[in-house]
Amino acid sequence: MNNPCTHCLSAEHFKIGKTQKRSCHYCKEISVCDKYLRHEEYLLSKRKYRQGEPITSLDELLQQQFVYVFRSIRHIEVVKHLQLATILSAIDRKGIYKAIKKSEE
Repeated sequence: MNNPCTHCLSAEHFKIGKTQKRSCHYCKEISVCDKYLRHEEYLLSKRKYRQGEPITSLDELLQQQFVYVFRSIRHIEVVKHLQLATILSAIDRKGIYKAIKKSEE
């Protein structure tokens, strides 16, 4: 792995064999091993939905049945129980995406 951070070169979390994501305290670069990447690909292949385009308004949000909220899929009823300020903040930061069913593609 090409790592520009001098602190990461000797850091323990960049040694080979680790199976999880870890970030460097200094440069916030993420180290990921091959086993973790294969596991992520496996999980993506088993999901029924994929992430679509970002949602830009409350009306558009309420028309959906499932949405991605910061990389995890949620039913719209779960999102409706969040505080309005939280939902509006997530929409502004482009943190809520449409969930597209894979069989519809």
